[in-house]
Amino acid sequence: MRRKGLIILALMVIGIVALANAARHTFSQQPGFRSTQINLEDSYTLYGPVPEDLVVVAETVDLQADSRVDGNVALIGSQVDVSGPVAGDLTVMAESVNIYDGAHIEGNTTLLADAVFVEGQIDGTLHVRSSILDVTETAAIGGQVFACSDELTDGRVDGAGIQSCEESDLWSSTRTLETLRDPNFVLPLLNITIGGTAIAVLFTALGSLALSGLSILAVVIFPRQISHIEEAVRTGSRGLSGTGLMIVALAAGVTFALGLAVVVVPVLGLVLVPVYIIAALLFCGMALAGWITVTLVVGDVLLQRINMHTAPPLIIAAIGNITLLLAWNLLVLHPITRIIAVAAIAVLGIVGLGAAFTTRMGTRPVHRSYLVQG
Repeated sequence: MRRKGLIILALMVIGIVALANAARHTFSQQPGFRSTQINLEDSYTLYGPVPEDLVVVAETVDLQADSRVDGNVALIGSQVDVSGPVAGDLTVMAESVNIYDGAHIEGNTTLLADAVFVEGQIDGTLHVRSSILDVTETAAIGGQVFACSDELTDGRVDGAGIQSCEESDLWSSTRTLETLRDPNFVLPLLNITIGGTAIAVLFTALGSLALSGLSILAVVIFPRQISHIEEAVRTGSRGLSGTGLMIVALAAGVTFALGLAVVVVPVLGLVLVPVYIIAALLFCGMALAGWITVTLVVGDVLLQRINMHTAPPLIIAAIGNITLLLAWNLLVLHPITRIIAVAAIAVLGIVGLGAAFTTRMGTRPVHRSYLVQG
């Protein structure tokens, strides 16, 4: 039976991974979705094609003649050489930039550097801010050229005149990026916008990892106390929810009273602050102990459902936390189920708080424990 349970757990993990990959594939097929290859290396050299956007941060960057990027390109480094075609826009911030003969930039090009050398083909507009700009006679620039350089050389015979970068609409929005040429300001360029849902998932995942670690520590250090709290959760959840709710109401009332005392009688309020801090720490300790116990019960119930009755408490705690994390992230995806998720977490937390209070933080047993701790 234990082998059967392990097989079921493995199938669950495989199923979750498969669903995640399917979701990623679905989103990648949506209109307007473009994937990006990001590389952070000491030295980067590109051979062959890249069928997506490319972002590179490296000391030296070299796009070889046999390379090709089918999307937009953003390069940051000390020395940047471009010899191959780019189907989109090219943005470079470096000390030295070379657009060699054979390079073909089909979009617009923006170069922020100390020294810029251009001899390749640029179909779009070229924006340059540098100390030195050298445009050779072989350079072919289809669009306008906006440049601000201390030393400017234009070897083109039939090329259009170079206009000041101050006349470019683009320059007003990229002026602040000039500071990124300083190595100390490279990281701010990697400014990735994350939506509210992604932030919530990230912090939920980090919180779950932290709670898993605390659960494991609690099981190892306080096995008997956790066992007593778990015993109370299993045998008296109705009464525990009422007890936990009263404790929450009491905590809210005390907090309001303290705030009122600080405003009305500041001296008395300040005297009561240390007492309130101690009480708040006790409240948080009971809430944390109760929640850890709830995750143990959830993990144990789940394992019993798949006929695994002898798993160590450490595994039970981890499975309980992961299960609640997955359930939470699935429920918060929709506004209606989000309310259900918040209510469920509140109820579980209140039950755990009531159990911790009833057992005096696990120092007083109620009945025999269902989990063998320690």
